[in-house]
Amino acid sequence: MSYGRIAARYATALMKYAEEQNIVDKLVFDIDQIRTVGDGSPEFVSFLRNRSLVSLERLKTVETIFGSNTHPETLRFIRFLNDRGRLYLLLDICSDFLEKVAFNRGLLEGELISSRKLDITFVEKLTKKLSDSNGKKVMLNLSVDEELIGGFKLRLGDIVYDYSIAGQLALVEKELSEKY
Repeated sequence: MSYGRIAARYATALMKYAEEQNIVDKLVFDIDQIRTVGDGSPEFVSFLRNRSLVSLERLKTVETIFGSNTHPETLRFIRFLNDRGRLYLLLDICSDFLEKVAFNRGLLEGELISSRKLDITFVEKLTKKLSDSNGKKVMLNLSVDEELIGGFKLRLGDIVYDYSIAGQLALVEKELSEKY
């Protein structure tokens, strides 16, 4: 389940606070570490989203994982989320926060998912065209999804472009069903 609006509000508030306190870079490092752990550990995601656990237990565990190397304001924010019963939003907030920082710095992060490893020349040309058309430096995270028959999917911010064979066939099917 996506908690987009709620997470975006918390990420915006955290961004404003970090800018006021001049600690954006320090929080970026911490938030990126938290997101990296979440991306690499489905168990951590399940742990955060498990609302049957006592909130104090979740908080102590999160503080144990991140506490010693984390900026005090990051820990304060984590405690704030826990006190409000919103610790389950932590990873969504981290992603939104990092996107906001990148956007403010003139960067646009995207994801390019292909059916096979793409030629570096193609990726460079695509990145340049996307950067020119968006007026921001585009940074693409590349991944391979072998379940795609062919083509690729591109996500830039909230927009997904589906140029996979399955996506194109679905589009043709939709057009035909509307006509007939």
